[in-house]
Amino acid sequence: MTGKEFAEWMDNHGVDNAIAAKLFGTAEQTIYNWRSTRGVPSSKEEWVRKVMADYDHRRPPATLPQRLALEIPTEKYLEWDRAAHAAGKLLYHWAIDSLDEMAAAEQTGANASPGSRESPASNPLDAGLVSGGGSSSDTHKPVVA
Repeated sequence: MTGKEFAEWMDNHGVDNAIAAKLFGTAEQTIYNWRSTRGVPSSKEEWVRKVMADYDHRRPPATLPQRLALEIPTEKYLEWDRAAHAAGKLLYHWAIDSLDEMAAAEQTGANASPGSRESPASNPLDAGLVSGGGSSSDTHKPVVA
């Protein structure tokens, strides 16, 4: 497999060197080498192709942690934190639940037409989201990515 072919696969699937290194169980330097003109060694090609075929870019393996971090104004953070506490949840869980509800609504077509979408002011998640975590100490300070 040529370096160009390997690099194109990574680019098409949104996989960077760090993720590829975890996915293929190797060092980032190895991934860099495979992307170069050297390509994937013939001794590894069959296995690499199998991993590539099994990879679903929408759902990376559970062993690869996913992180979402957006900067938000302190006022917005405090607003969300109050809403989360009012719901009896940590901000982390409240945000995930809110995103899950919005994704489910999108999948069922509830927000299919542009005119039916909520305005940014009415949607508390439009301005951003703090990153994952989940400990109670994470709920009282903004996360800076």
